[in-house]
Amino acid sequence: MAATSSNSRPQGADVSITDTLKGYCATPRLHSGRRMGVVLVAGSEAIEVRHAAEHLASCGFSGIVPDFAGQIDSGASTGSSSEKDWLLEALLPEVEASVAFLRRQGCNRFGLVGFGPRGGRLAEAASGLGHFAASVSVQGTGHSRSTYAEAQCGMLYIVSEDGCSTDAAVLSELAAAGAATKVLQAAEFQTQLLELLADTFSKACLRKATFVKVGTLHPDAKGLNVLLKVLEEPRLAVKTASGSIFEVRCGDETAQVVLSLQEEQLQGIEPDKVLAARNASIRMVQGFMRLAVDKWGKLDLEVAGKIDEVGKKNLSEIQYELMRP
Repeated sequence: MAATSSNSRPQGADVSITDTLKGYCATPRLHSGRRMGVVLVAGSEAIEVRHAAEHLASCGFSGIVPDFAGQIDSGASTGSSSEKDWLLEALLPEVEASVAFLRRQGCNRFGLVGFGPRGGRLAEAASGLGHFAASVSVQGTGHSRSTYAEAQCGMLYIVSEDGCSTDAAVLSELAAAGAATKVLQAAEFQTQLLELLADTFSKACLRKATFVKVGTLHPDAKGLNVLLKVLEEPRLAVKTASGSIFEVRCGDETAQVVLSLQEEQLQGIEPDKVLAARNASIRMVQGFMRLAVDKWGKLDLEVAGKIDEVGKKNLSEIQYELMRP
């Protein structure tokens, strides 16, 4: 595993999650743009869990380790029928509080890791809260096909090859139900675990793009992904000393809009071409809407989408008046 540079070394500190719940928070020294926070829960393994939080922070994630003060190691017997009810009643509110803490730090996506027999089971039970993009059980017990079915996010079950707390039959059952499972080598368990956690949450950061229809565009729209069919050849709209602006009418089945293009964006733009404008925004030109893709966005000319018919209404022909307060 590569060494962490001094610039990316995480910052860790004891924090108050709520008035009654303490914890340890590790944050990246340099923000990666991921804005994902991970809740790490455990019983007596808290020191090792802090190390895992620091490793995740060095990879760009914020990590919070709530201090359950031994609660997770008490209560119902591992694997008993009442264990989930006990976890829900005693600890899920504190997991909720940990998510709220990360949200206040600016995180907008969340992951969860549970270490040890009950920590792993808690991670599975808490995945049903609906907050998490991914949840991981490390050496957890009490798992089954039915408990996995209640999870509301992708689950990963990790065990060591020696002395597996979750036996091979249960792992096979979980895998058959669609869960991800991983058996790590005992000699390199810690190193492999940290790398696997970072990889799991990196993948969880990726979101499938959501596309909007042209007919829903409005003057304040921004951060848009729009699938468009080009309806004509681009035409020169403005020529200045700093460069030329071109415009081309595009649309989908709901409506049409004029796409504004820099000269370097012209390549491949031709009639009947279907393209995706990613992270686009509406700009107003003398009161008329133009769809634009700046340096923070992308014109994707290689898309699988198909547009047969295009709506007749051209939204760029509607003039808007600026209303002053």
